[in-house]
Amino acid sequence: MGAREVGYLFGQYKRLTNRYEAGVLTGKGLIYGGSRARAEATGYGAVYFVDAMMAKKKASFEGKKVVVSGSGNVAIFTIEKVAEFGGKVIACSDSGGYVVDETGIDLELLKEVKLARRGRIADYARLKGASACYSEQGSIWEVPCDVAMPSATQNELTGKDAQALIRNGVIAVGEGANMPCTPEAVKLFQSAGVLFGPAKAANAGGVATSALEMQQNASRDSWTFEETEARLAAIMRRIHESCAQTAEEYGAPDDYVLGANITGFVRVAALLRARTVDVCVPWMSEREDHEVTSIGTDTTTGSRSPSMLNPSPCTRSSADPALGNWSVTGCGRAPKSAVQTTSPVGTRSYGVTSAISPVTLTSAP
Repeated sequence: MGAREVGYLFGQYKRLTNRYEAGVLTGKGLIYGGSRARAEATGYGAVYFVDAMMAKKKASFEGKKVVVSGSGNVAIFTIEKVAEFGGKVIACSDSGGYVVDETGIDLELLKEVKLARRGRIADYARLKGASACYSEQGSIWEVPCDVAMPSATQNELTGKDAQALIRNGVIAVGEGANMPCTPEAVKLFQSAGVLFGPAKAANAGGVATSALEMQQNASRDSWTFEETEARLAAIMRRIHESCAQTAEEYGAPDDYVLGANITGFVRVAALLRARTVDVCVPWMSEREDHEVTSIGTDTTTGSRSPSMLNPSPCTRSSADPALGNWSVTGCGRAPKSAVQTTSPVGTRSYGVTSAISPVTLTSAP
């Protein structure tokens, strides 16, 4: 969905409410409150994140061969930013097939075909000539590369694809689309020591720039492209730093899946506690001083996370004088739709969106 569709939604909202509230929708056109760099934001942001991952290992995009799946906004602007950082994108795709161009994807021609003509990748290959090889067979992930940027659709990169990339020497993978790698693929990348930027962190550039759009709307301002991009770059580097620091703090350096999961979880939980919202987490539900003291490994995805969502046995404790000394013990996933806790103040049920087994408060010795 682009500015055209958002324009329709915004127009209907204004008609129905008789109000002009620019911040209610983002991704708007520039003439009615949109932000510069919004179309580029997700692709640019993913590249900033992967660049930060590689910089931590004293590497960069300079001289690297990159494969980017897709050819929509995310893919096109990923290709654009990779080129600015000195990398060479040699393949991209659409739902019909993929094109390999060892001389480097011609960005201007790709934009002409996909954004102006709304054509197909096959059209790009035909117009580019002999250097471009188009295929409807196999997978784009069979193309050898240093960096892979899945930017097309969910679950597009499977375990088999991950094995092919690892065999061919990939060093980093950044998710530009929403969860484009299957859990099996993620586990394989992590096991092989491939730097992996999960979508919840790596593709945050779009929503980050939506927030910047709302900020401009609130201040009745309109920033330049350069100013907006500079803020986006700073946001993505802060996200990377938060994920990296959290992963190290929890004993799993370079595990950006764990880092992103725990960082997001802790921030949301802290916000709910600050707003005195009844949180569906036993160690936060009765008193503030219940705290996370251990983590374990999710055997379903291979990622590590606070053990409320954890199949491994875990214990939480509280020394709240009003409740006495109590511990919270949980033991994994089960086909349940709620968490139930028993405490000195009675039994309570907490609605949850994940399938989690019962958690019980028991008296500590």
